[in-house]
Amino acid sequence: MISFTTVTTPDTVERYRRWINRFRYTSYNQLYKSIEQYLNWYNTKRLHSSLGYMTPLEKGSQLKGFINKAA
Repeated sequence: MISFTTVTTPDTVERYRRWINRFRYTSYNQLYKSIEQYLNWYNTKRLHSSLGYMTPLEKGSQLKGFINKAA
């Protein structure tokens, strides 16, 4: 299931487009698997400067900790 991120910025859309165009797909399943791998990398390995050089997964965990402490 692909769900970690929502495409909202032109930069993100452009990254998706470049990723998809790097490969030649012969089936929908190949395309789906490739997008799934990209999103996994984007959310769990790529450091984002806007998140203080953390991955979205790390930042989400950090924010959950703050929310749990506040509750």
